[in-house]
Amino acid sequence: MDNGKSIGSQSALDILLDKNNTDSVYLCDSTGKLVRWEQIAVVPMDSRLYVILKPIDKIKGIADDEVVVFRARDDGQGDCYLKEETDDVIARKVFGEYQKLLLAHVNESDSSDIPPK
Repeated sequence: MDNGKSIGSQSALDILLDKNNTDSVYLCDSTGKLVRWEQIAVVPMDSRLYVILKPIDKIKGIADDEVVVFRARDDGQGDCYLKEETDDVIARKVFGEYQKLLLAHVNESDSSDIPPK
């Protein structure tokens, strides 16, 4: 799935990087059809930026509980687009990094609930 399209005045990447955004992300599939996605995480790794998305709309070959890893890429013209990460090893590594970040955030939140001595 290649996604160089923008929705409205913001690109998909701008929407994904907006901490306050809770709206669905719309990306075009290979046929040009818009597909709705839920943002799960943005993961910086190995000097690259990856995005984990979960399809809201049904996509053939993707189970309801599956996510897809995308890599943010530069088109050489100063614009970014998302391209599905097809290397399974990299995709699993990105998801593992997401799990580490999530665990660190949970641990940080838990420790802030402990009153100081």
